[in-house]
Amino acid sequence: MHVRTQAAHRSATLLKTGLRMLVLAFVLAAGVLHAGPASATSSSQQAVSILATCSGNSCNYKDPQATGCAAGARNLDEWTYRGYRVEHRYSPTCRTVWVRATYVSGNAYSFGAYLETRLTAGNVRQNVLWRGNTGWSGMYSYTYYSRAVAVTNTGTYYGKWL
Repeated sequence: MHVRTQAAHRSATLLKTGLRMLVLAFVLAAGVLHAGPASATSSSQQAVSILATCSGNSCNYKDPQATGCAAGARNLDEWTYRGYRVEHRYSPTCRTVWVRATYVSGNAYSFGAYLETRLTAGNVRQNVLWRGNTGWSGMYSYTYYSRAVAVTNTGTYYGKWL
């Protein structure tokens, strides 16, 4: 009779463990569906990387928002020029960079920004496309040097080559 009790106890323990794992899997899956840049944690960042649709060179010229690469991204360089905040962004998930610009204040007659990437054959430029007061460029692989550049009617500001 003692053997049955131990077997029943083991079965109950395995069932409880299996249910806990199932609940944990459901919670993690729900977190992936609702994860965003502001609520990213280490476990959800790992899950977000699964959702990214490209990596490295396969991301070249693609939209960081549409590909999932913007989640968990950080700034490599940032500055304000003529009333616009310019950020040289990096995605550890996709190993890519891009430029994001946001209107802060001021009245520059004209303003543009772009990502400049240094390649052996020459530099590649990707302009920031505006979506209201914020815009961003396409991405390029982090394996190449790149920088953010801002252009206005009064001059050009070059960020650091990184």
